Amino acid sequence: MKVIRGLLERDQCAEGKKRLSKLLGEHARAGYVLGRRVQIEELMRQLAFGVAVPRPDPKDLVSGELLQWNPRDGTIKIRYTPTTMKDWGTSKDGETYLHPASFRGAHSITIKGDRYTGNGAWVFVCDSPDGYIGVAVGLAGRYYAHISSGAPGKENRTDLTGRCESPAVGGKPYTIRVAITETEVACSYGNRPFMRASKKKDVWGSVAFETKFFDEVLLAGRIEPAWIQGLADKERQARLAEFNLRWTPKDDLPAWLFEAAPASGPGDHDQRAWPAEMDHDAYVTVERALALHAGGESLAALRYVDEAPEGTLPDPVRDYLRGVLLHELGRHEEAVASCRKVREKDPDFVPSALVEARSLDALQRTEEALAIYAALLARFPRAADLHAEAALFMGGAGRWQEADRLVAAALGSGVRSERLEAAGRVVHKAVGGPSWPRRHDYESAHYLVHSDMDSKVCFEASKILEQAYAVFSTRLERAPSTTERFNVFLFSGEAGYQGHIADLLGETVPHSAGLYVPALRQLFIWNLPEREDMMKTVRHEGFHQYLHRIMDDPPLWFNEGLAEYFEEAKVVSGTWTTGATRHDHLERLKPPKPLKDFLFLDRKSFMANAGPSYAQGWAFIHFLLHTSRENRQLFDRFWDSFKRIPSHAEAIRAALSDRTIESLDMAFQAHVEGLRAR
Repeated sequence: MKVIRGLLERDQCAEGKKRLSKLLGEHARAGYVLGRRVQIEELMRQLAFGVAVPRPDPKDLVSGELLQWNPRDGTIKIRYTPTTMKDWGTSKDGETYLHPASFRGAHSITIKGDRYTGNGAWVFVCDSPDGYIGVAVGLAGRYYAHISSGAPGKENRTDLTGRCESPAVGGKPYTIRVAITETEVACSYGNRPFMRASKKKDVWGSVAFETKFFDEVLLAGRIEPAWIQGLADKERQARLAEFNLRWTPKDDLPAWLFEAAPASGPGDHDQRAWPAEMDHDAYVTVERALALHAGGESLAALRYVDEAPEGTLPDPVRDYLRGVLLHELGRHEEAVASCRKVREKDPDFVPSALVEARSLDALQRTEEALAIYAALLARFPRAADLHAEAALFMGGAGRWQEADRLVAAALGSGVRSERLEAAGRVVHKAVGGPSWPRRHDYESAHYLVHSDMDSKVCFEASKILEQAYAVFSTRLERAPSTTERFNVFLFSGEAGYQGHIADLLGETVPHSAGLYVPALRQLFIWNLPEREDMMKTVRHEGFHQYLHRIMDDPPLWFNEGLAEYFEEAKVVSGTWTTGATRHDHLERLKPPKPLKDFLFLDRKSFMANAGPSYAQGWAFIHFLLHTSRENRQLFDRFWDSFKRIPSHAEAIRAALSDRTIESLDMAFQAHVEGLRAR
């Protein structure tokens, strides 16, 4: 299999298909082959796709004429005409064009036309969220030429050159070229240089221009490869989706791999919904309780069950129903006690045992929960859906390798169901990672970074992660020592990233640049056009990955607030600095939510207004860490409480101790206003 994967990576898919078919013929019907059917299907899918569908050609992905492209260093030369400007974004009036590529080295933009506009022309370079440099070409005898710098959203610009006489003549053919090097921006007209200005080193960005009449635009230089890589990924994912609609595993794999499993034996558990027989009155009581629960009134449903007259419900039914409701209410100790009564009287009733296991897991008594699953599987060795449930539970507990072995053993012994095979696909994705035809890896002290781009980006990301990890460990707490490394996956484009997330979670995560999935202990990030933006996402999501090693489930305001705080960490004079004012977040806080409400928001409420919630999380963390010794001590108490106490509300109250939330809120609001004034 390793040899065949190597053929896939080298794009020798026809030979890979041939060898995989031969290998399966040599090991026909072997249990260890049946147990790996999911992996075999995925490998054959990729090989068949590679044979049937060619890799996207970059020339077909862009609207302009791609004259040169080197994916290794990002060197590009591309020509546009007025009819091929689809790549460019435009302003509302249609007169300003912005190119999506971000340059990261020396480059130029050349604009040609048969008549120069009477209003003059503008070229914008080094355009980024931090600022831009504007080149006004002017108009002879009417508008001076000049170069200035500005910031998004601010009208005032800083003049970099003073007024220059413009050589541009209205209504005449023209050629404008703006060249950007590491230290300067230079403008020429008709091949004659006439204006230049200094720029800071390592300041790069996108290009844009504003003129009414042009015949040709030529871009040349070094870009971040993310633009082309993202287009290629989007096209590949679209072609793969189309291919999957017409291809089935049976097209290329032997029939015996899909033969029905042997008839189920007595080891299958029964499908009872309730642990005892019920009469009409009991069913009415149960249905009423379930209706309250479905309507979001679980506490009322619990009271209704508890107040039902003695004898209305059989004791096992009452205990099981109470366990379900208590679990939903987060009263896990009581849920465990209720479900355990059922299990002691009726060990064959699986639903109650599963609720007990989930409550044990919520109480961080995961080993006890896993023991329940092990006992159930030993009792019902041919219950396919139970194997699926157990595998996904193991994965959620971080035991993905064990889950993989469980699924493989079940499938290999003929235990099979649609749900088990679906669980097997999730487990395979979790263990094997994305289905990339070519994969690059880099291993550092604490991280395993994987990507479908190149080894260099893996190294760069691991460097950022290791530096951030050192900051987290120094400023907060050193994570428990372990030989296990964090897994990080960097995707060449958003389409592949979203597709993989959907395979794992059942849905995409729109408007996200990265995601840490606690159940997998894996970090996923896609290739943003600006490399610095991607590395900020690496630091942000890397913080979630670090924090998960120290505490299981802190409130979102704490987790996201700290991630937002540390994503802006920078090296100044060889030292990592934190605590920069985030004006973007302050803009979203008008005004902040009262702390008596904000600190107790659940996940759904927090994410319902995510922008202001993230901003206030950052602001409150900044307040705790940068105001007074008393507030820093409060932060330390929050940290300790979230490590020890599962209930967020109880942990927050324990940390506040004798501090009143009203006085804390007043001080926090004053801190936010102070930050605005900076």
